[in-house]
Amino acid sequence: MDKSNREFARKLEKRTKDFALMIINIAFQLPNNAVSNIIRYQVIKSETSIGANYREANRSVSLADFENKSSELLALFTSIARKRK
Repeated sequence: MDKSNREFARKLEKRTKDFALMIINIAFQLPNNAVSNIIRYQVIKSETSIGANYREANRSVSLADFENKSSELLALFTSIARKRK
């Protein structure tokens, strides 16, 4: 991996971590009741998985491994984008 790719990977990993932290902060602003607790749990679980999946793909041992893990991540991004429309 050349320097520009490593830099891109590092920046994207930081952005996904920052995004997860932002979602967690927003989720804890929901009211504290049974329904909000369920929503909070689901939102945090789904949104933080983006960063986790990216980090896993980024640590792949081969190109084929990376492509496989990246396709799973792309499917996750696509499903989230559809839900937001």
